Amino acid sequence: MSGDRSPDALVWLGFAIGDLEAARSQPGRRVRSRIVAFHAQQAAEKAIKAALVLGGVDPPRTHDLNDLRNRLPDGWRVKLSPPDL
Repeated sequence: MSGDRSPDALVWLGFAIGDLEAARSQPGRRVRSRIVAFHAQQAAEKAIKAALVLGGVDPPRTHDLNDLRNRLPDGWRVKLSPPDL
């Protein structure tokens, strides 16, 4: 790893938080479930990519949550549970 990657990881985490906020339905507002699911998946993907960047790994261009999770260093609890993202 060359240099502090924290700023880059924070950018990814900021994107993840934005997608999580978009996934949350507001009381009294009907949001289609596919829209909620899309933004929830995007939030998880970007949060894992933030962790990868923080660990010095350039995240691959994939949306496969299992693949991304499996690239995390050993010792991360999310690698063990749930078994299928």
